[in-house]
Amino acid sequence: MAQPTKHSKTNKVIIAGIVCAAILIGAIIGAYIYYSDLNKPTSPPDKFVPSLVGVDLQLSDDRTNSSAPFLHVTGRIHNQGNGTANNITIHVYAIQDVNTTAIDTTKSLESIAAGEYLTIDLSFAYTGKALSAYNEPELAWTS
Repeated sequence: MAQPTKHSKTNKVIIAGIVCAAILIGAIIGAYIYYSDLNKPTSPPDKFVPSLVGVDLQLSDDRTNSSAPFLHVTGRIHNQGNGTANNITIHVYAIQDVNTTAIDTTKSLESIAAGEYLTIDLSFAYTGKALSAYNEPELAWTS
């Protein structure tokens, strides 16, 4: 049986070292790719949010023409937020006597950019007796 030479032992050790190094480098690269995908930042939440408030809103029951009365709503709407308010609606509810609903309706308004005002002058028609109570208009919107 022939004895291995010193060079063949050295070559086997070098080859084994190269294989181990390649496996280790591959494992490191694989771990980096796997964990870097997990830690990727997701899209930040929308930081531009509208916030609408009525400013100097005035509501009056206008019965100057008794055959066509209406609730008159005037004033301004201010977007105090930092994003544009879209698909804005204003909802009005009013009653006659004690509990008869006279108005329960919604109207669409135009979009309002951040920091801007929208002047409103709206009429909500109804029939019958004078209004006995009405709510502060409710605003709804999307960003």
